[in-house]
Amino acid sequence: GCKSLTSVTIPDSVTSIGGYAFSRCYNLAYVFYIGSSVQWENVSISSNNTSLTNAAFHYGPDLYSGSCGDYLSYTFDSAAGTLSISGSGAMTDFANKAPWLVFETEITAVAFPEDLTSIGSNAFRDCVNLAHITAPDSIETIGANAFKNCPMLKTAGPAGGGYDIEFSWRRTIPENAFYGADCLESVTLPSRLLKIGNNAFYGCASLAELKIPATLESIGSNALSGCTALDTLGVTGSGCKLEIPWTDFFISAFLTNNANLKSVTIPDGVTGIGSQMFYYCSGLTSVMIPDSVTSIESSAFYGCSALTSITIPGGVTCIGDYAFYECSSLTDVVFPSSLTSLGRYAFSNCTALESVTVPGCVGTVDGVFSNCTNLKEVRISNGATGIGASAFSGCTKLKAIYLPRSITSIGQNAFYDCEKLYDVYYSGSEDNWSALEIGDGNSFLTTADIHYGENTLGAVKADIAAVTSTYVDGKAAYEVTVYCAPDADACACGARYDADGRFLGVELVQLTPGQDNTLTVFREDGSYIRIYAVESGSFAPLTAPVNLTA
Repeated sequence: GCKSLTSVTIPDSVTSIGGYAFSRCYNLAYVFYIGSSVQWENVSISSNNTSLTNAAFHYGPDLYSGSCGDYLSYTFDSAAGTLSISGSGAMTDFANKAPWLVFETEITAVAFPEDLTSIGSNAFRDCVNLAHITAPDSIETIGANAFKNCPMLKTAGPAGGGYDIEFSWRRTIPENAFYGADCLESVTLPSRLLKIGNNAFYGCASLAELKIPATLESIGSNALSGCTALDTLGVTGSGCKLEIPWTDFFISAFLTNNANLKSVTIPDGVTGIGSQMFYYCSGLTSVMIPDSVTSIESSAFYGCSALTSITIPGGVTCIGDYAFYECSSLTDVVFPSSLTSLGRYAFSNCTALESVTVPGCVGTVDGVFSNCTNLKEVRISNGATGIGASAFSGCTKLKAIYLPRSITSIGQNAFYDCEKLYDVYYSGSEDNWSALEIGDGNSFLTTADIHYGENTLGAVKADIAAVTSTYVDGKAAYEVTVYCAPDADACACGARYDADGRFLGVELVQLTPGQDNTLTVFREDGSYIRIYAVESGSFAPLTAPVNLTA
């Protein structure tokens, strides 16, 4: 049985079909019989051909004309090779083949009515001699694979330009416009283009150049997904194969599944990298992210398996779920100390990572580094409050982890299967450790050697144990709990800076040795706060800073 067979054309010269000829052809949906229905009734069909007899039939006289929408009809002129569509409204979406595709090798041109609003899915698929299409301005959508495998249609552009596909669209390229147009090599876009619809050039693997004008205001999801010939990306006028007028509007999932894209420089001024922007761009080796970027959204670099390093700018405060999931060549990550949100599984399956230092501002680390099978050392800075479920699950080479006393809970399976975890360096006391909420599935953590009174900077002389947002005398403030070792002479500092990094002032508290101390820092709009402890005499830092948004 030919399970992949979806349609068959039978000439009217056939008088019999043998037993089992179409046995187990479960996906056979259409039969195009060149003769009439009366002729078909006289064809002898042997047993076990139910896949054939149950399919939808199109007979010879009907193939040259018929309906293709509620208010649309078609006629095919075999002498001229022209298919003419007449009427108005939307064309039918064809699951496999349009009825006229029995003549797929004979169709050389198509005439559309002025009031056509859509071209159906698969409408002209495999029309190997179709040489010219003129699409009217009334078209709003074009179905998937409408021009798939039409090798004569290699160029597209505005009407009157002599292109194989000519369109009257002046400001909008419709959704799915060239979806699956395998042979399309170049497209000239209108000079005042404002919008490119979803999936507009999806899977156009031969598209070698696309210059998007600076007037563009929006580009749809997956608009250029799978356009693997567009292997360089840059701003308009840069000389790259794909040029876009970079703004935040375009930093979204329009370029997924491009295995040939190697390097990207995002221009200054862009503030966010949107969801799935470089999803499964498996050839991407380097990305330059400007300081203007403040967020990297979910799955932005998901599956970028050739990416070896990433420097995240200091202004980034949010990294979304799965942002760098399965970046299996990523060996180095530099986190900004103002980072406040690190999404679930953001670096899961990054199997080349060997060590990471997590800023304390992220709060809870939830599933972030699961299955990072080469990770050997983790340092979590002061201020982090929890380690979420499965955070380091499957990190089979993890040997040491540094935890601050600000951690109050460790989730279920956070260290599941971390069989090499022998040493835990904890800045708190044994009593503090005993008070931790530790979920099930963490036996490799709880049976490790716990080294009390040590943090990322060595033996603890001072430690930021907790940060609480509160109000004091009606004013918004942070109350910071700072521990000072019995033999230490230390101060706690809460320094304020404006949005441009200019110093605004500092709260300074002398710490009482051997006790927890409280530092109150008032919050002001448009500024941020750095909290840390220093030696009283030399002002040498004793703790990593905790950066807080005012």
